[in-house]
Parts: sequence; structure tokens; C-alpha cells
Amino acid sequence: MERNFELDPAAARARYVQCWLRDMAEEVGVAAPEDSADCVVLAEAAHAYITARVDAAYPGVPEAIWALNQAGCTLYTASGEHSRDLAGYLSCLGVVQCFVTLYGVDLVGVPKENPRYYERIFAHAGVTPSDALVVDDSEKRLDHASASGARTVLCGPRSPASSRHRHIVALAALPELLQIG
Repeated sequence: MERNFELDPAAARARYVQCWLRDMAEEVGVAAPEDSADCVVLAEAAHAYITARVDAAYPGVPEAIWALNQAGCTLYTASGEHSRDLAGYLSCLGVVQCFVTLYGVDLVGVPKENPRYYERIFAHAGVTPSDALVVDDSEKRLDHASASGARTVLCGPRSPASSRHRHIVALAALPELLQIG
């Protein structure tokens, strides 16, 4: 079933971080702040601290991002996560400065599974879809990007079912596919 709804990004984030913090506090046997606003402040501080320390780089990914950046590619991220969390992850990888905008669901206003997701990013970025190349590990999401007019690349071990998507096994292979570097 397609989830086709608009998000109230601030309210959704506040609910999420409050639940997350309260669940974590309960798990370790400490009290979370009772006041919702205090809970959100503490949770956001914890998220910022944690995400900036998550080193989850796949081999060659930071180098590929830098190669694309140095070749003059304008880079954006598009994630189902919050833009602040993306900033933390990409900071830890040492590549956050390579990106113009970090498009989390808080900036887009619809879930990544929504067909309007990429349309909103292209509009906000001022990018003509046919000038965009979208790389994702989900063929369904690439179908949405392709329907918007973007060129697409499936990143993962399985070849795409649709011939409209190009394919790479790992993001580290993207500069070679684009003949960069």
C-alpha cells in the first residue's frame, strides 16, 4: 500500500525523538525528562553527538564522493532520514561539504516512498529532472525518480528489473560509470 500523505516535519521529528529518548532511557534504567520540550532538546543533542560519530562508510564511498565533487558535479542527498542526521553521518565521513543540500524528509515534506518526493527535491533545488541523476538502492524509488524525468542508477548487488535504470554494484563505482577521474 502506498503511503501518500503529507508530513508535518517538526511534529513528526519531535514525536520520534521523544519516543526514541524515552525508550533508550527505559532500556538503561534512567529517567527521561518529563517535560516534552526538555526531552526533545536532550534527544536532539544526543542525535547530534551520535550521528557525528557513526562511521559507516562503505569502502571507496568517501573517495567517490570527493571525485564527483572535484569533477564539478553538484551533489545533493535524498534520504528518508532527517537532514540533521544526514549532516552528522556525512560529517563523520568527511564529505558533508561536498553537498549543496541534504534532503531529509523534514525538507521534502513527504516520505521517500511518495512519488512526489523527487519532484519536490528537483523543484526546491531548481534542477530540471532530465539534468538529474538519481542513485538509490531501491528500484521502486528509482521508478518514482524516473517518472519525474530523471536518469537513474540502481546501486546494489542485483541488476534492475527495468532497463531504464543503469546499475552499479557499489557507490564507489559511480565515478567510473560516469567516466570521472
